[in-house]
Amino acid sequence: MSINKEKILNIINNDLIGYKIEIISHTDSNLMGIIGLILNETKTSLTIDFDGKKKISKKDGHFRIYSEEISFQIQGQLLVGVP
Repeated sequence: MSINKEKILNIINNDLIGYKIEIISHTDSNLMGIIGLILNETKTSLTIDFDGKKKISKKDGHFRIYSEEISFQIQGQLLVGVP
């Protein structure tokens, strides 16, 4: 397994709080393009700091997550159930 795949798996299998996130696409088109910091995470949603707090459904979006070392895109459905 490559180092990047290991880093990505480590990020998505643990708490996402504190990571920067961009909403690439979402069933709620008003959310597309939002970039913010993840403040809270449940099994089905993320709370993002963007112009106040916004609660976002995981399963309905496609996201880019940024860490200090890498950034990657992921379908929100793959995040459901984590943490």
